Amino acid sequence: MVDGKSQEMSTKELSGGGRIHYILQPIFVKCLEEVDPCDDLTDDDIRMAIQNASGARNALFVLEVPFEFLVRRQNARLLDPSLQCLRFVYDELMKRYFLLPLRLYLVKL
Repeated sequence: MVDGKSQEMSTKELSGGGRIHYILQPIFVKCLEEVDPCDDLTDDDIRMAIQNASGARNALFVLEVPFEFLVRRQNARLLDPSLQCLRFVYDELMKRYFLLPLRLYLVKL
């Protein structure tokens, strides 16, 4: 069903792999595009992170620590859209394969 080769293919609604593709492409991509990577990140935040990582000495090069800290903080903003996408895909898979373990058990009998 996920690979699109099912004999029970519906022409009325998206299901299986088609539905998962729809969730990942238009829905998830749109959610990611709505997240502004520079929102809640000012030049002062960047400057402070660099100065705090440098300590009392002047840094000739920008250290990795402030960059990683700021990236981690911004990546956390992607968690909610990612979890929402995960829930949609999980729900679709459960609709199709909820009874699969039961069917396998019955075949063994």
